Amino acid sequence: MITALQNFISKKGRIVFILLLVVVIISFVLYLAQGTSIFDLFPDPNREKKEFYGHDLNDPDEMRFLSIENRVASDFGAIIPPLAESMGEADKKFMESLQAQLQAAFQANQQDIDRSALQRLFGFMQSWPNLPKNFKAREIARSGAYDPQFSQASLRAKLVMDGQAKLWGYLSEEVSHIGINDGFNRYVRELDPNLTTDENRTRALEYVGIRQGVKTSFVESTLFRHFRANQVDQIYSEGGFTLDKEGELDLFANQFAWDANLLLLNSDDLNATTPYIVSISLDEKPQENDSLKISYGSKEKDFLFVAKNMDRNSSESQVLIGTNVANSIENLRQALKKEDFDFTIQSDSSNSIKVLPIMDKLPNVYPTFTGKGTSLLINDPLAGQLKAFHEENKNEDVFMEPSRTFATMVTFATKDFISLPPEPEESRLRTYFDLNRDQFNPVPTPPEPALLLEGEKGPTGENDSNESGQSLNLLSSELPEANETEQKVVLFEDVREEIRLRIIEEDRLDAEREAQDLARESSLDFLGQLNELRDQIRTKYSTFSEKRNSEEINSLLEVNGGNQRKISFAVKDMGVQAAILGMERRESERRNNREPLEEVLALNERLFFTRSTRTVRDGFSIFILDRKTTEMPREFENVSFADLYREFRNEIQSNTFIAWTDEALSALQENENNQSVLNRGDLISVDGKSLSSLQSSFDFKNQLLRSRLTKLESEREEITTAERESNATKEQTSRKVALDKSIDDVRGEQDQHNQNRTLSVQLIEACPNLDLGDGWTELERAEGRAVFVKLNEVYSLKAVQTKSEEVVTRVQEIEQSRSESDRDLILGDLLQKELSKDSAF
Repeated sequence: MITALQNFISKKGRIVFILLLVVVIISFVLYLAQGTSIFDLFPDPNREKKEFYGHDLNDPDEMRFLSIENRVASDFGAIIPPLAESMGEADKKFMESLQAQLQAAFQANQQDIDRSALQRLFGFMQSWPNLPKNFKAREIARSGAYDPQFSQASLRAKLVMDGQAKLWGYLSEEVSHIGINDGFNRYVRELDPNLTTDENRTRALEYVGIRQGVKTSFVESTLFRHFRANQVDQIYSEGGFTLDKEGELDLFANQFAWDANLLLLNSDDLNATTPYIVSISLDEKPQENDSLKISYGSKEKDFLFVAKNMDRNSSESQVLIGTNVANSIENLRQALKKEDFDFTIQSDSSNSIKVLPIMDKLPNVYPTFTGKGTSLLINDPLAGQLKAFHEENKNEDVFMEPSRTFATMVTFATKDFISLPPEPEESRLRTYFDLNRDQFNPVPTPPEPALLLEGEKGPTGENDSNESGQSLNLLSSELPEANETEQKVVLFEDVREEIRLRIIEEDRLDAEREAQDLARESSLDFLGQLNELRDQIRTKYSTFSEKRNSEEINSLLEVNGGNQRKISFAVKDMGVQAAILGMERRESERRNNREPLEEVLALNERLFFTRSTRTVRDGFSIFILDRKTTEMPREFENVSFADLYREFRNEIQSNTFIAWTDEALSALQENENNQSVLNRGDLISVDGKSLSSLQSSFDFKNQLLRSRLTKLESEREEITTAERESNATKEQTSRKVALDKSIDDVRGEQDQHNQNRTLSVQLIEACPNLDLGDGWTELERAEGRAVFVKLNEVYSLKAVQTKSEEVVTRVQEIEQSRSESDRDLILGDLLQKELSKDSAF
């Protein structure tokens, strides 16, 4: 047998070697692959399909095919225009690229500039805002200056049109007809007139195929599919029919002057009452030791009625009993005010006060007011009103408990695998010193500084009487020179402690690295066991709850589960929760700005654990899904008092404002000059003004106000400068106060002027849609705001004289605008209809 194997290997050695090499390479790839799970390298059997007009958008292979198709179509400018919101950002980036080209041309050498090309580019940029949407999409696609959002949006738009074509049985690829071929040829020529000849078209198809790495036949079939989708798109874009008279009237729309009025009613002018929390009253003079206990927000306080103030070692606030009920309730009011609660006290009657909240300091917990004694009466009608309000509006977003994901975080902490070696022995210390002796040499002494240059010689003095004729050499020639230092020898005992600390630190770092590797291996081992266990219990248990709480899962967690931690989170707090858990973002998550917990959020009953380990602050973690809860209304007891009260107050004020404005409109319709109603808000009148003349008058007045403000601010700055330099006169100092008031007044005039301008323009723009003789009508009603208008007279500034070609052009512009809007509405509806089939999309 052995001889047979030897003979086989000797004859087939190359084949055996290649097979072994393949096995080794695959093993290393699985071990060294990026990520922390080998399961990431295999297809996911639990991948959920996301059907979109017959395409699985969760299938990587299918998405890769569609993306290549979209890139091929982009090279020819044959894409289907996306919705307006996706076009906006791409439009902006394309214009920025054109502006960059224009700026680069101006900065280049003027002799190298092609003036005609520069003029064409400038004209193209000027006409760009008025170009059709499909033309813009074509140019953006060809330029390549777009983001993935634009590409994905155009791809889905194309899939929608494909779906409609299949639904209609329109222009199937299997059907060959000379009319279809002619239509396709015209479409290709419209994309690029240079593709008229077969030679040019073949060359272009081959070039794009090589550029995108596909066959020429694939490029041509891609163009045909986009031709079919484009035909469906054109059908949906034919909804902008416009009458010639509409174009004529639109051209004449700015040739009128108007006499009209506008009345703005604001909820701030209504002075609506705020619901009080409780009312506290005394039906008789309080008895001694009667008390009131208040819990409001984070503050809790007891108020005790006493006959006279006494020193007590307690936190109670003493309320002096007055000579009568009115004095007693006033003393209570003063005591409450002194404690500085986050509410205000309002006198209701001689024996009663009301507690009103401060809106920006509302507590989350329902406040409590508890009285002790027979004299105190606490009336709390708000509780019942809020409960009834909650019952009617419990399905509003503000009162909903968001859906939450509950999971078990299994962490293999690095510290659990660390094993520090014992203190280094003497022999290891000496060995370390011998091997690293050069690291312990003393720092060499720096050389002495160079001698300074001699200065100018001073006067020569007399010789000292004791100066000898011979100079003495005080330095022995045997001594070392001044810049030579004796080399100090470092002994082992001198650096013994430093060596010991170095070795301990190096051992600790090695132990941590080894512990990290062990923690990672343990997490991967646990993940592998969990994956095997999932296959075993898949058919054993019928429900996810039984599966998750099975003995097999619990046993695995108990034996090999590391440190377990129960977590829960809603979508809105994933970022905060991930930071608390110490989760690190992967590179792909950083690029796409995704939260780490989105992987846990995507878990379901089939795939109930994360397919890879995650790096966390303490080590490596795996998440196992426990359960998910759906969005549901909160119980009244669990609703934030601040949210409940704020919404309740808003509804009361909204209903009050609606009734107030309805009454005002009815009164104006009965009497157009009802001054009591006209005085309620801001009244704006326009007499014989067109939009252009109105804006000119406001611009002129605005210039006057700016001029006045500039003059006052300059004078104010001169005084400030003089004060800074301590040479300001008394007149200047006294003038400063008046200047500040004048500046504030002018700024107030500017604010009022800007508001009047906004309302006047709104009135003028509304006048073409108003009818003479209708009196006051409602133009706008929003939250806390109502606008009424009345048209008094219309004046024609010039006779209606328009050229036929102007009318035709204007009709085409209106039709284009309407057709693009209608097409987007249809496309958006088809997209939403298909996406709503899969709420997880």
